[in-house]
Amino acid sequence: RPPFSGPTMESVVRQHLTLEPTPITALRPAVPGWVAAAISRSLAKAPADRFNPVAQFGEALRAPAFNSTQVPASTPGAPSAPGAGRTRRFALIGVAAVVVIAAGLWGVSAFRSRGPVIDSLAVLPLQNLSGDSAQGYFVDGMHDALIGELAKISGLRVASRTSAMSYRTNPKPIPVIARELGVSAVVEGTVFRSGDSVRIQVQLIGVDPERHLWAESYQRDVRNAVSVMGDVAKTIAQAVRVTLTPQELGGLATTRAVNPVAQDHLLRGRQLLYRRDREGIVGSIGEFRAALRVDPDYAAALAALSSAYSLAGIYAFAPNDSGYDWAARSLAAANRAIALDSMNAEAWAARGVLGMTSGARPDDVERDLRRAILLKPSYAEAYSWLAQLIVAYERLPEAITLADKALVLDPVSPAMRIGKGNMAWNGDSAELVVEVVRPLRILRPDMEIAWGLEGMALAVLGRGAECAEFKLAPASIRAMCLHAAGRVAGAERLAREAESRAGGGVEDLSAVYLPGYLAWSGRLDNALRSFERQTARSPFSMMVSTSHRLYRPVAKLEGGRFFRELIRMRTRAWNRVVEESRKVALP
Repeated sequence: RPPFSGPTMESVVRQHLTLEPTPITALRPAVPGWVAAAISRSLAKAPADRFNPVAQFGEALRAPAFNSTQVPASTPGAPSAPGAGRTRRFALIGVAAVVVIAAGLWGVSAFRSRGPVIDSLAVLPLQNLSGDSAQGYFVDGMHDALIGELAKISGLRVASRTSAMSYRTNPKPIPVIARELGVSAVVEGTVFRSGDSVRIQVQLIGVDPERHLWAESYQRDVRNAVSVMGDVAKTIAQAVRVTLTPQELGGLATTRAVNPVAQDHLLRGRQLLYRRDREGIVGSIGEFRAALRVDPDYAAALAALSSAYSLAGIYAFAPNDSGYDWAARSLAAANRAIALDSMNAEAWAARGVLGMTSGARPDDVERDLRRAILLKPSYAEAYSWLAQLIVAYERLPEAITLADKALVLDPVSPAMRIGKGNMAWNGDSAELVVEVVRPLRILRPDMEIAWGLEGMALAVLGRGAECAEFKLAPASIRAMCLHAAGRVAGAERLAREAESRAGGGVEDLSAVYLPGYLAWSGRLDNALRSFERQTARSPFSMMVSTSHRLYRPVAKLEGGRFFRELIRMRTRAWNRVVEESRKVALP
């Protein structure tokens, strides 16, 4: 495919002048890194930044050790191939012609648009005009759907739902919201539902300066209420002069009519799932299953059900001894959703995060998460999960970039901050963990995992006294803090309590982090038994990086037996999930 495409020559030329091509790894994740780097350099805007002579390109494609910073863009005094000078002259003439044409087209476009470029926006919570507060879930569902459709457009950065929804209870002037979320426009709207009919009004407001750009009203049957958001997204893209690729045009909501009862169950379930607590996640599973009983081929409900099952396992909300059952159901639902709708980004992401936490091959997980991002370029959660995956394989700089992208897209979300904290912990950057997670003490003082992450980081930094009194941190992490503070007896008491609870079948965050404490204190066999006890009941477990300071001494002992056994256990767990998923009868 060409690096840029569009409906008009003007749009293609504008992209050539102003945008960087999409990295080939975003389209084909299996392409080796050195090949991707060579292709990227060959597409550089300035000729001096490309390969010269062309033989360097061939060498770059053949050499795994290629690094574009080590190969000069041109070789001084290098002989030119016959006719090379003539070729360069014709190339320069062609470039000059394109620039002249582009300048004229750009001038016409600038004259028409007269205003700053709009490349980012936030969708503020939609207003419920029905007068029935019971329709709140439906209005929130429409808000969620509009954000989801806009997030599929690569030319727009769209603030995530969590950040946008924070302004429902904390309304502020539009310029202030735009500044806080870092966007250049906002979308406002209303929803009125009456019986089987829905009227949606939407308006686009630019900022700096604040100005009304566009407004439209849509009247639809409730069966097509969600799909109308695809039409809204296309119109907004046109209004801000963002070119949609053919894939994006095809990926925006289809016109498939949805059973209104199934749709209601889906929207209610999503509202519960966003709470991220035990009651919400378990309740959402019931709603998604109810949607599928009405419409078994509802891909969106299948993708949501897969996510809910995974989150229940990750947060240790699944009932005891049901971890494998719920993981198998998650995988079956994701696979079914992808088979029904391969353009559903949530389904790919759900399968990716399940595999990441349950022992799937890292290459397969990365492929699924990158596919989700390709389909939905403003998918904050997918960037966060991908960052947490690749950092465990010693790709810290890339992981930090991805985690920062997630935070830019969803700056208010505690989950994105926890995601970056997890990434920093797996990347052995304890200082970064403290920096990222500490604000959650004020923002979400009830989050056990936030206290736990900061506690672990302080312990390995030798600052155990600071976290020894963290009441909300899991017991196994408080044990690490006490141990680091020299209070070994107290640490051992907490560790025994955590082991006793885990041995009795209680799966919580303390059990998840217990093997780390045991390995850190030199008890490898105990740590392995703890891991094995976990994976016997549930496939969900934390990833362990051999380069982490917590495990670095372990890696030097017994010829790496600890890590070989750990990998074996996680692989066996994933194989069991795959096998059991084939027997699942949905919903």
